[in-house]
Amino acid sequence: MVHILIYSDDRNTAGLLTAYTERFFCNNGTKYDIKIIFDTHGDFSCIKRFHIAFVDMDTQGICGTELLAKMKQANPSLLPILVADTDQQLDDAIKIGVLGYLSKPPKQARVAKNLDYALREYYSQHHTVIATSDHHTIRIPTEEIVYITTANRKTRVRTVHNDFLCEESLAQWYENLAEQQRFVYSHTSYLVNLEHVVHFDKSEVTVRLGDGTMENIYMSQRKYSAFKAAFLEYSKNAR
Repeated sequence: MVHILIYSDDRNTAGLLTAYTERFFCNNGTKYDIKIIFDTHGDFSCIKRFHIAFVDMDTQGICGTELLAKMKQANPSLLPILVADTDQQLDDAIKIGVLGYLSKPPKQARVAKNLDYALREYYSQHHTVIATSDHHTIRIPTEEIVYITTANRKTRVRTVHNDFLCEESLAQWYENLAEQQRFVYSHTSYLVNLEHVVHFDKSEVTVRLGDGTMENIYMSQRKYSAFKAAFLEYSKNAR
């Protein structure tokens, strides 16, 4: 899922950006989430969860370039799209690094063009894996995979929103996902994405799905120690 931030205290601008963004993603078919923020109150920790951000440089009480710098510091992979009245603001922001630029009031075609570019950058940043399901080649964003398990000589890939029955073996999945360092065996037949783990003990792991529901899967006592060590290391690096 692509998480989008709209940072603006101009309700008209925020409303247009929201409407145009919703229209773009409905036509695109990508799962998305939009959050409008008028003020961070100096706490930029929330920026970590977003992938794309529309940043209104005319928001009252802020220095636009300072705001962008703090956002990028909190989330280096953030893809910011500038919204401003003057070209001078763009010149200042380019030194920090912005993906695109929109003048006010934002136009639907320009918003769509910037989002299309941002989405391409997003997919280049976030790993996807290629798999075979029902004789079709599919691409699955790795961050959306909750767990993978064996199923009748195939593998069942549970993502936040879907289930896929794939031809690749569990060993092949592990090899393809090894560099991510967040996929760990909880059992010989379960490969789990630590990002979606809510709780675990020596008998089971609780994971959260896209609609907020929980699901319990097996934990082997033989895998518990390695799983716990990997989870603690992942949690430390993800802060």
